[in-house]
Amino acid sequence: MSAHEIVTKPVLVPETHAPTMSYRFTVRIDLGEVSDVTGADGTTGRVTPVTGGSCSGQLTGRVLPAGANWSRRIGGTARLDARHLIDSDTHGIIEVRTSGCYRLDEQELEGAETPDGLERPGRYFRVTSEFDSADENLAWLTENLFIGRAESIEGGIAIHYFSVG
Repeated sequence: MSAHEIVTKPVLVPETHAPTMSYRFTVRIDLGEVSDVTGADGTTGRVTPVTGGSCSGQLTGRVLPAGANWSRRIGGTARLDARHLIDSDTHGIIEVRTSGCYRLDEQELEGAETPDGLERPGRYFRVTSEFDSADENLAWLTENLFIGRAESIEGGIAIHYFSVG
């Protein structure tokens, strides 16, 4: 039997096996001036530098003025790829790699600009991030999966992170 002939039955997962999510922290990322870019394939995108920010909740510290958000528009959705650094209050440096997506609204699809280049109130904007740090006090960041709900705030974005259990 070839791989194309194999038929699989859907697996019913009991509700008790559904993952849970717990709020852990919020990262506020201050953003600089947006630069528009066009790829060789004609797709449009934006690069927005990270200029600072802060963290509150289980993780506290400051976002360093390093890194950027890259977004690429594909149809009615924009894909995000971002990197930045956090200096935690325990003085451990954390490298953050984020990917996600947000949906463009009708005004953007017609070519209107958004105030910050990323989001408007009520928009679907979700991310997942990987955290890396040599600080043993921050091992919990590298040992968990995090999902974030992002929102526009004045001067940047806020990402509210939840660990998946």
